[in-house]
Amino acid sequence: MPSTPAAKRSPIKQPSRPQAGESLMHQRNMRLLDIAYFVFLPAIFIMLAAFEWLRYWFRVPVSPWILTITALVVATYSAIRGRRIWRGLAALELGLRGERTVGQRLEELRAMGYHVFHDLCEDAWNIDHVLVGPGGVFAVETKTISKPNDHDAKVTHDGEKLLVDGFELDRDPLKQATAAARHVQKVLREQTGQDVKVQAVVVFPGWFVEGTSRSADVYVSNDNYLMKRFENEGGRQVLDPRDVDLYAAGIDRYQRRT
Repeated sequence: MPSTPAAKRSPIKQPSRPQAGESLMHQRNMRLLDIAYFVFLPAIFIMLAAFEWLRYWFRVPVSPWILTITALVVATYSAIRGRRIWRGLAALELGLRGERTVGQRLEELRAMGYHVFHDLCEDAWNIDHVLVGPGGVFAVETKTISKPNDHDAKVTHDGEKLLVDGFELDRDPLKQATAAARHVQKVLREQTGQDVKVQAVVVFPGWFVEGTSRSADVYVSNDNYLMKRFENEGGRQVLDPRDVDLYAAGIDRYQRRT
């Protein structure tokens, strides 16, 4: 018999703090759902009425088979699609919690002179976080992955290969982070005319990360150790304060573009 998949749990133990306007956003989403409901409900009865009028005009005898077959087809299709959407919604919710958790931790770096940017969007993808400060420029990718309940899992990184609980992910986070860093470098070149080194970072909130190397092209960590790194290197001045302001202004202009 096929084995039952192990139960999973969120790697984030504490709920994230509410974002600015979060309650209003929730109210807005609920209003949108209300609107959808009150549009969809009358639409059903309008279609049923239209069907009855067609039968009346064309003298079609009463038969439940057409509506029954149609209802079964629609119900089956809706159940399949609804299940897929629900699974995707759960993954989005987990990812949202992870990005908020990491984003709120990164906001603490403002006290150390860092400019923090979230969700640098492109047409089909986005960069989760960008940091510009005394220690340099960082492109941060957040990977929020549920953890198994039946054993202690960890992320391992040897500088070249990354494994999560012993497995490679479908989409390589190292390549994603590298691409994100290159894109931020390109943005800064366009906005400031300077070639700026951008450190790629991958963060696994709530996971234990083993074997990461600071000399690697991509720095892999969890949110706690990432913050400790910045705290330990808080006095390390890599960028001139004027360059920090210049690069931050460039990212800000790019993010505000229409």
